[in-house]
Order: sequence, then structure tokens, then C-alpha cells
Amino acid sequence: MSEPAPIADSLKKIGIAIEAGTSPDRMDITGSPKNEEFIFGLATDGLTPFEAELYGKAPGQVASFALKPEEVPPFMGHLCRLAPDIAIKNQPVFFQVKVLTVRPAENREVVRAMAELSACGEGCCGNH
Repeated sequence: MSEPAPIADSLKKIGIAIEAGTSPDRMDITGSPKNEEFIFGLATDGLTPFEAELYGKAPGQVASFALKPEEVPPFMGHLCRLAPDIAIKNQPVFFQVKVLTVRPAENREVVRAMAELSACGEGCCGNH
């Protein structure tokens, strides 16, 4: 009997490929996917809206959503460093985020991520 696929959940290290475009089927803002990793569910205020979109997803699954450029920082929260640079104004940006990997975060990774989070505050978008 095989084990179920790991899913995005608290204290898991999530590897993603994130893209952005000017339409749902045109990822022309990023040019190519941006691969990133983060530890899921560390914010003291609970999940960010971005994390909520990924919750329960397994490797290979995709979350798609559209935001106005000014909505990106509050949507991403402390994970705003993961968002691609967006130069367009006054039109929605379409995102596709593919979950690449899900694994338990090591204790040292959690401690490091929490230290980075507390060093600048949760609303920080300082491109760590």
C-alpha cells in the first residue's frame, strides 16, 4: 500500500514555480517560472491568502488566481519576496503557482525562517 502524496500544510517546506501574466493563458510578465521555497504556515496571524490558495495541494498541482498589482503585497503577506516583479498598473495580473515539492521542514530551517520573519516584521516586503 503506497503512502498518500504529501500536501502543503503547516511546517512543510514547499517548493513552487510561480509565473505571472497579462491573461490566464499568457504568462508573459515573468517569461519563465520563478522557482522558490518557503516554510508553510509560519505567520503569527495565520495563513496568508497566498498560503490558503496552496493549502492541501500536492506536488504537480497548480493554483491560479488574479490580483490587481496593489493587492499583491497584502495577498502574499510575509512571503511577498516570492512574487515576481510587476511593472504593469491598472490591470489584473494572473498568477499560476505549481507545487513542485512538499517535505517536512527541518527544525533548523523553521528556526531560521522564524528569525528572518521576526527581524523585519510580518508586513515587511524587503526582498529578503
